[in-house]
Amino acid sequence: MVVESPSRTRGTSFGLDEVEAGFWLVLGVARGRGEAVTRDDLGDFITDVREWARGAGAPCTISASEFERTRRGILDAWGQASAKGRSLWPPTSRTVATRLGNGHWNEALAGLGLTTSALGRSRGASTFGEQDFLEALRAYIDDRTRTRQSVSFAGYEAWAGERRSSGVRIPAAATIRQRFGSWSRALACVRDAEQDEVVPNSSN
Repeated sequence: MVVESPSRTRGTSFGLDEVEAGFWLVLGVARGRGEAVTRDDLGDFITDVREWARGAGAPCTISASEFERTRRGILDAWGQASAKGRSLWPPTSRTVATRLGNGHWNEALAGLGLTTSALGRSRGASTFGEQDFLEALRAYIDDRTRTRQSVSFAGYEAWAGERRSSGVRIPAAATIRQRFGSWSRALACVRDAEQDEVVPNSSN
């Protein structure tokens, strides 16, 4: 699917309507709805995707990792590079989960009227959800930055092992690699998810 950029950027927090609209856009692109989307018909496209998804004959859902991959593809097609100080629309899966699901991806999906993702985590479940992986990686990267050490697959496994031995519930490096397809892709998802959280200082 070819998507023409509506040149949407944000320097402040997205409104709930913008978060939801961004979700439907990403879902529609991920599911190959339509041939092309331009600035003029973006609103109609989002409305059509929402109605299709809620009335689909087969269960319709999307995992947080697939959402991030599709979002990156949209931004690449629009020529919108991630950069500190800018919040790029459509928002990240982290923003969707936070704003629409109280921090939980599956709750956001349920609130939007969709089937919950099999890869997500219901509260109280024993498996890790997408946000668990992203938060664990973010904590590891923050720790490496603070101690001026490099980020690596082996380094994460040692770091996570120390925390598990202290009773902390945290995913293993191999589990993260399996979930995202590769270690580098997992790190890319973390970097992309952080872009929406940065609000620049106003100089005007």
